[in-house]
Amino acid sequence: MSFRLFSIPVTVRGSFWLLSLLIASSRLDQPALAAEWIAVMALAILIHELGHAVAFRAYGHQAAIELHGMGGLTRSIGGTGRLGPRQDAVITFAGPLAGYLLALLVWAATKLIAIPDTPFNAALIRDLLWASAGWSTLNLCPILPLDGGQIMLAGLRARLGARALFPAYAASLVVAVAAMIGSKLAGWTWTLYMCVYFAARNLQALVALKEAPKAATAAADPLFVRAQLLACEAWLARGEHAQALAVARTLPPEAITPELLARLERAVAALNASAGAAGASRTTPSPS
Repeated sequence: MSFRLFSIPVTVRGSFWLLSLLIASSRLDQPALAAEWIAVMALAILIHELGHAVAFRAYGHQAAIELHGMGGLTRSIGGTGRLGPRQDAVITFAGPLAGYLLALLVWAATKLIAIPDTPFNAALIRDLLWASAGWSTLNLCPILPLDGGQIMLAGLRARLGARALFPAYAASLVVAVAAMIGSKLAGWTWTLYMCVYFAARNLQALVALKEAPKAATAAADPLFVRAQLLACEAWLARGEHAQALAVARTLPPEAITPELLARLERAVAALNASAGAAGASRTTPSPS
């Protein structure tokens, strides 16, 4: 399903609705509440991604939104100006900020509007506050590929450049394990499952990145392919061609879109042009 919202292209994958139905499965005996939760979940995630998209636009970049089986993704589809680590961090934080603004609007509505006190309305308000403010707070945990992890990665990139991925995965693993233990002690079953998932994937990416960079994203799940696609696009936007090509070589061939391939080829041409006078060897994009 595809549509445009404020001229921003939005694609909703079938896997998004499957995930929504899975999370709402405990309410299937109450169809109205199950439908309410799916609608709230879609609204909250869309508002979150719109926050990212608006921030992209503020920096002169067009954006596209995709809702998929693990939540949402907003990516740049071209623009002017380079995006440095500070801009990356602002764009990333804009998603949770949009969630907090939605929560503020819901809270204000409960104070300013006489909402009938019914079980459905109570559940709707509670779910809206949790899906906006609660998820935004969890999303700011410094664990890749969450927004907090992306902000951490942007900070590390500012100091370490292309070497930032390894410490970012390592820090994500430590935080995910700590959160996993805390969730277990608190009895938060769903959060525990998510923390186990993130810990396992960060460990997998960390080991693969250390042993064989080309296998890192091929061994990891699509979340990490997406994370490194974003990193590659960020390097390209900043004009850091060598770093973008280094990240691109870790991507499986099917992840390289024709548009990204064209941008990588232009990066290769720029590197060849700058190095040609010195007799440097030519570089070719080799994501496989």
